[in-house]
Amino acid sequence: MSEYKLSPIVKWAGGKTQLLDAINALIPNDFAIYHEPFLGGGATLLSNQPKNAIINDLNYELMTTYNVIKHDITPLIKELKDMIKQHNTNNAKDFYMTVREQEILNLNDIEIAARFLYLNKTGFNGLYRVNSQGKFNVPFNKKDMIKNSTVFSETNLRNLNKYFNENNIIILNEDFNEALKKVKENDFVFIDSPYDEAYTSYQKGGFHEKEHKELAERLIELDKKGVKWIVTNHNTKLIQSLYNQFDFYEIPVNRFINSDAQKRSNATNEVLILNYKPTKRQLKEFERAKFYKQLKPTSFVLKEYVKWEKLQENVREYELQLNDLNVLMASDEFEFKEKFERLYSQRAESFDILPLFISSRNKQIEYWSSDGEAKKYGFDKKETVFDFLVESGLRENLFMNNRYKNVLDYILGLEVGLSSNDKKNYTGTWMMNQIANLLKENDITFRKEVPYKEIIDANRIKDKTFDFVFNKDDVTYCLEVNFFNTSGSKINSEAERFIELNKELQNYEDIEFIWVTDGIGLKKNQTSINKAMKSIGNLYNLTTFDEFLKEL
Repeated sequence: MSEYKLSPIVKWAGGKTQLLDAINALIPNDFAIYHEPFLGGGATLLSNQPKNAIINDLNYELMTTYNVIKHDITPLIKELKDMIKQHNTNNAKDFYMTVREQEILNLNDIEIAARFLYLNKTGFNGLYRVNSQGKFNVPFNKKDMIKNSTVFSETNLRNLNKYFNENNIIILNEDFNEALKKVKENDFVFIDSPYDEAYTSYQKGGFHEKEHKELAERLIELDKKGVKWIVTNHNTKLIQSLYNQFDFYEIPVNRFINSDAQKRSNATNEVLILNYKPTKRQLKEFERAKFYKQLKPTSFVLKEYVKWEKLQENVREYELQLNDLNVLMASDEFEFKEKFERLYSQRAESFDILPLFISSRNKQIEYWSSDGEAKKYGFDKKETVFDFLVESGLRENLFMNNRYKNVLDYILGLEVGLSSNDKKNYTGTWMMNQIANLLKENDITFRKEVPYKEIIDANRIKDKTFDFVFNKDDVTYCLEVNFFNTSGSKINSEAERFIELNKELQNYEDIEFIWVTDGIGLKKNQTSINKAMKSIGNLYNLTTFDEFLKEL
């Protein structure tokens, strides 16, 4: 249905941008009119762009803004540019507070809309929040200078204006009960009401158990009239009891608005509730979207990020040399040269570790010198050592820099950096440990790093091993596992390799291939992963692999 590239004009608590793929997979293909009685940022509407829609929200300023975008787009953009100019030419905080304290009763619709957008994007963390009197109370974000693009995208606003005017889009500002009275048979309703037990402070009066029950009653009535709907919420006891006769589709989601850990924990259990049966194709698309939502954001565990014992061991190994090199601290080039000559004549071997000072553990590092000559470092030639100190910048930036009092502190910082950046092996080990723990939790005996040739005729693939092998009900399961914190060509090559390996294993009875892969890096390589999903029946992330093991 999408024609224009549209994005939400405001940041809204509980917005659905990060869930769009999962939601869109389940929206019906055919309906008369699209209804959204809790519009908010409107991510779902803007993603689908239905030609016939009735959109509503109880927030007066929000819906006034949408109406102004539909009817007065050019004056709105002019007003926004004027406000941004005033923000930049006056005391920004004072201007922000002046705008925040304005009474909307004294403003026209264009001014209300411009104020609403300006405050949403210049308030702290881009948050919309009001107090019990319904007044916006978010503090200033401390940005004294802003660009037009900080507050709005002119292209996005004009495209939204076109969408509203080229289609039959009715904009309302009513209670949800009134908005739902306009729903008729064969219509579709998307319900993104405030969450149970969370986010109630982001709107005047909140949305509590009473309102949730009223909403459920209205939707049950619509269900009996042949209206299809989707409800999004957290999977709480209240929501379960209100919609227990309908189907729940759970999806993971991460939120960062609420810093209260107890409330934030509910955000991992987002559900879509449907009063109709999706098609097989829709369910397949939903499962695919869910797969990407389940991906772990990182493999790094903070307490294991730096191996402090190993780091201290490294420093102790060359502590005597560091103490020697510490005498090179000087105030000028003459003093430095004098100290260098003295130390080199007494203990030249102290300069053996100098490459470490530029983050290289290779004591014989090769490099291009400033005269275009390829050189290999070695402490046995005084001229080579001195030139290395000068050309690398160590002389001016470390030994002649009065901010550094001790080279030991400098090296300690370098060691932390070297330890933190070398995470390739760590990530692989972490993933292997996750898989091993899941197998143990499900009482499955397994072997690690099993040569291919022990399982299949794989002489042509020398020195290759399966990461894990286990047997269950006369079936041998061969696992390959990996984790990707970042995207890249490695994901594509691994996908192709495992597609071919899976084809080969299909020639053997009672052998199943499993690829368990995870990590946020997969999201940018979805073409390769989706291709692998079609070929490899047992392709899992950590969450779905755990579910698979529980069903074995």
